[in-house]
Amino acid sequence: MIDRGPNPAHINPDKIQEYSHLIKSTYLDKTQVYPPLMVELNFHQDHESFQANLQRPNAKTIFTENREGSFLIHLCEACFRDVTYSTLQGCLECEMTLCLQNMLVEFYHINFKKDIFPLMPVTGLAENHIRELVHKLEHALKNYLATERLIDFDMGLAQVYFRLSEIRPNQKDAENYQLTLPHNWSRALFLSRKFIEFMPILLLEKRRLQHARKLKLIWLKYNNYLLTEDRRRLETLARLPAEYNTSYTTQVVAMFKYMKFHYLAPQRNKPNQLDFN
Repeated sequence: MIDRGPNPAHINPDKIQEYSHLIKSTYLDKTQVYPPLMVELNFHQDHESFQANLQRPNAKTIFTENREGSFLIHLCEACFRDVTYSTLQGCLECEMTLCLQNMLVEFYHINFKKDIFPLMPVTGLAENHIRELVHKLEHALKNYLATERLIDFDMGLAQVYFRLSEIRPNQKDAENYQLTLPHNWSRALFLSRKFIEFMPILLLEKRRLQHARKLKLIWLKYNNYLLTEDRRRLETLARLPAEYNTSYTTQVVAMFKYMKFHYLAPQRNKPNQLDFN
């Protein structure tokens, strides 16, 4: 088993706000970006008040409002009463790094009509499906890039504990996956959702963070219902950003082409190789 933090004891619920502000100030001191990241924290005691005050009702524990130059991070205190300091630290540091990405929207943006649509010119429900797939791939890539930056800032270990806290066995997922197997488009969407949590885990393992190998094995154990070919494809998909790292757009396009080849327009009579040109 992985020790879920440097201190096995759960944090004192009365100190969640104090610890959060400490994590924020330490992060800002370490990153030292320009223009400076302007971020504030807003706490909600229970999940009901957390959901009631948000524009995005499906947020589970944390949600960020972009206020045109500054960010307001909402935290559900009840959701952090059963975690270690390292888990809270990893969650907040990841969220603040995603805020940094939002400050540089010109570098973390893709033009769907220009960059994706010509690769698969469909309309109606099919276009909506493609847009959702690309959205999920972008979500995974942004988590990957945030994790990469945190590792470079020597903040990677807290990401291991945070990612560990996020994964749980889910029988409903296993059942839903079985339903997608005859329908490759639905299967692609399901796998892209799982990829959001798996991609940063693979990076942590690649960069040899402490306990990251065990973290990956736990994820694979909880998701052992996935076909071997799908697990392997997710691992290959996670390697593409490093191979196509000239720009964010190039990375997203490479990932979409890979998913298109295997799930949206499979070509069974051709070699299992991709032409990204």
